[in-house]
This record gives sequence, C-alpha cells and structure tokens, in this order.
Amino acid sequence: MKHLSSLTILTLIIVYTFCSANWLTRSNKVYEPMNFFNRQAYAFLSGQISLVRPPPRSLLKLVDPYEPSLNAPLVRNENAGLWDLSLYKDKLYMYFGVGPVLSLFLPYRVLSGGMSLPPWIATLIFCLGAIIFGCLALLEIKKMCPESNQIDRAWFWGGCLLVGLGTGLQFLLIMAAHYEIAVAGGGCFSLSYPSGFF
Repeated sequence: MKHLSSLTILTLIIVYTFCSANWLTRSNKVYEPMNFFNRQAYAFLSGQISLVRPPPRSLLKLVDPYEPSLNAPLVRNENAGLWDLSLYKDKLYMYFGVGPVLSLFLPYRVLSGGMSLPPWIATLIFCLGAIIFGCLALLEIKKMCPESNQIDRAWFWGGCLLVGLGTGLQFLLIMAAHYEIAVAGGGCFSLSYPSGFF
C-alpha cells in the first residue's frame, strides 16, 4: 500500500506539472488588462468596488455604450481588455465573484507589499486545495461507514487519484487566466465543507 500512495502522489505531480508547462517555461504571459483578480484586489485596497481603470473614452462616446451591437467592436478587441467586464454608470466592474480575491489575491498583495499574484499560481493553489479537501471528504465518508476497517487504503488512494484527475482540474492550469481561477476557486471552496474543514 505504501507503493500505491507514492504512485498516486507521483502521478498527480507529473500530470499537474505537465499541464503547468506553459507557465513554468514562461512561454505563456499574463495579459495585464485581463488580469482581473489582481485588479480587483488593487481596487479593494483603493477603497472601491469598481476597477481602478476608467472605461475607454471611445466606449463612453457611443450613443448607447450598453448596447451590444454598438459596443461589440470595442469589447471584442483583445487590446481593449474589456471582455468579461461590466460597465455601470461609467465604471468597470468584474463579475467573476470576490471569493478568490478575498481569500488569496488580497492577502497576497498586502503581505507582499503590493505585488500581484501570478494567475497560474492562484489556479494551482485552488486546484491543490480542491484535491486536499476532496481527499479529506473521502476520509469523512470512510468514518460514516459502519465497518470502516473494510474500506482499505487502496480505496482511499484510488479515490484521491480520481479527485485529482477525474474532475478535470488539471486542465485549468493550461490557460490559468480568469475563468480558470473562478472555477478552481469554486471547486476548492465547495469541497472544503464536506471535507469537515469548516
């Protein structure tokens, strides 16, 4: 059984390292206008919920800047960095949720003296958190069984391998931008309760 646990951990390390290769080799860069979670952390520290970034004047000069048929050329232009932001009363807002910002990006920015957390590292932390909480949830399931000694270590380590690979978390590390952070954070937070951690 010792070999099974080592094999499970080694397999997870290899797969997650392979999926993180674009970031580990620095061939994948963070596009700063789309670095929404770090921007939201900065906005919170600046005392506001809207992003500390004015909307482009060309957007505000439209007859109706909220009309998709009119704003599409600007919003869909990658260089504008407006994709997936909301405009409200001439201010830009991120709508991915503040869970990752409050739990990871904001504390990191405060503790590091204002530095931004690389998105792929945030995604990796949330993925690893989901795996750990998933494995703790398996231990909780084992405790609920009347004869828990019949559930051997092979079942547990097989379950850990399934949590790590069967959920598809590893694929979030290939891009690791904004959607991926939100999904990995959601997985981590949703598994934290059944794990008995909270």
